[in-house]
Amino acid sequence: MILRAEGICRHYKAGFDGQNRVSLVLTDFGMKRLIEVPYKWTAGAEYWFEASCEGDMIEFFINGKRIFQVEDDRFKRGMFGFSVLGKGEALLSDIEVKEL
Repeated sequence: MILRAEGICRHYKAGFDGQNRVSLVLTDFGMKRLIEVPYKWTAGAEYWFEASCEGDMIEFFINGKRIFQVEDDRFKRGMFGFSVLGKGEALLSDIEVKEL
């Protein structure tokens, strides 16, 4: 999930990041993992992702459970979107966006 995108080279990415890991990645003309946490996930299973960005606080939830909370002041606003960090695919449905 892409958050606060100011373009293709400046944004945050939150989501699965390799086998049994979830990360928040800062992309600012290069990539830096701001946080990486263990999370057991299964390919092909359905997951409900939710992100909240208020002020400098970024929270990420999977299936209603908060996975991480990170404070970063790099990007204050921006677009949202979806991507994958490497080879793979993502099937998306039931997308909702609410401005806070």
